[in-house]
Amino acid sequence: MYVLTVLRESVDPGEHVDVPLEKRLAVDDGDVLQDVVTRIVDNDFLAGGGDAAWVLASSKRRLAVFCRQWKAPCFLVPQESPILAWIVPGDRWQLYFSYLQGTDPEVVYRRLKQP
Repeated sequence: MYVLTVLRESVDPGEHVDVPLEKRLAVDDGDVLQDVVTRIVDNDFLAGGGDAAWVLASSKRRLAVFCRQWKAPCFLVPQESPILAWIVPGDRWQLYFSYLQGTDPEVVYRRLKQP
C-alpha cells in the first residue's frame, strides 16, 4: 500500500472551509489511474463550476482534463495504466489539480493532447 498526497488549487478564498485543498488516498500496486481518479472526483474534491477546466498532473506529466459538464475526464495518458507509474515517491505531492477558470475544457484538452 502507498499513500498519495493529492492537492488542488483554491477556486475561491473561502471555499476550502467546506472542501479541503489536500487529501491523502491509499492505493495499492495494482490500482489503475482511472479508478484512482474516480475515487478522488466522486468525493466532491473539485470545487467550482461553470466554464472551467481542471487539469490533473503528477510531477512526471499532465494526466487528464476535467470539467463539471463532462460525465468522465478526458485522459492524456492511458487510463488503465498503473497509478504508481506516474508517481515519484518522496515528492511533496504526487497528484495536483490546476483550476483554469473561464477556459473552454475542450480547448484545453486539445492543446494538451497535441504531441
